[in-house]
Amino acid sequence: KYSLEGKYLGSILIPNYNDGLTDSYVPDRFEYLDNNLLVCNIINTNGLLKTLLLIFDENGKEIKTIPNRKPLIEHTLSISVGDVKYFHYKNKLYFNEYCNDTIFNVGLEGAEPYLIMNRGKLIPTSENRSKVNDIIQTNAYFESEKFFLITLWIRGSNDNLAFYNKSTSKLKVCNFETGFKNNTDGFVPFIPKGIYNDELLGIIQQQDISLWVEKNNALKDKLPNELKDLTLKDPTDNPTIAIAKLK
Repeated sequence: KYSLEGKYLGSILIPNYNDGLTDSYVPDRFEYLDNNLLVCNIINTNGLLKTLLLIFDENGKEIKTIPNRKPLIEHTLSISVGDVKYFHYKNKLYFNEYCNDTIFNVGLEGAEPYLIMNRGKLIPTSENRSKVNDIIQTNAYFESEKFFLITLWIRGSNDNLAFYNKSTSKLKVCNFETGFKNNTDGFVPFIPKGIYNDELLGIIQQQDISLWVEKNNALKDKLPNELKDLTLKDPTDNPTIAIAKLK
């Protein structure tokens, strides 16, 4: 654990974890539930583990376990990381499992269903999860007052973004494998990384701006002044935050 200034503040212990190569109890991803409590998912390495999520404090004290509701089917020891995805919205923590269409809210009271996706026959299962051309894979979730967004892969097509408008109940899906094209001034494509106050947030790396200048030197002089300034920076400079308003 580190402070925002980079000072080391100590290690956070994981309850029940021995850090052994043959241990079937393997924690995966972590998120803070609040300022003092953390949540991590436990990888079901042998098919028999009854714990899905573990809630604990920074001292390594177990507070609560969330059970695995799937049928327990024993298999040989295997590890698949990243099967649980988390996101925060309005100071609450949510999660979704790779082979499940339900998004849950998790807290000290347990896990409650929040939203249900409908991938139909394209939902991943333990049998077809490696057949990327037959499934829809969800990768990240963002939510605001008006929108719910999911980044996903559709039948092997990388980097699609699904926009769900809560007020109209309409869903739009678009591909952004190389970023959303800037149809205003032709500048560097926009790759979304989050949402805040119904505005989409992205990060543009300075080296990508330098590459864009090399390929689009004629367009550089037509850019607005604030964008021209970005083209003059060193490729190793800090990235630029881009903001797009959703309609």
